[in-house]
Amino acid sequence: MNEEEIRRALELTKYFVLLPAYGSIYRKIDYSYSNVINKTVVKPYHSANHTPLAQSDLAEFLLTHKLLEKSR
Repeated sequence: MNEEEIRRALELTKYFVLLPAYGSIYRKIDYSYSNVINKTVVKPYHSANHTPLAQSDLAEFLLTHKLLEKSR
């Protein structure tokens, strides 16, 4: 999430929502969410703010969450 996106983001229970940059174009859409934790994102994930995962940790994460198949 970059600095510009942080200003228009909402934090939900499991995810972040980025509202449209040009909200006036999309006024007819209801952007209500029942599981909002914060209307202001305080601790966004940004790779510059975190230690990168080791390659083995990344592979384990992807395998655990079924985002990658084990090579044969």
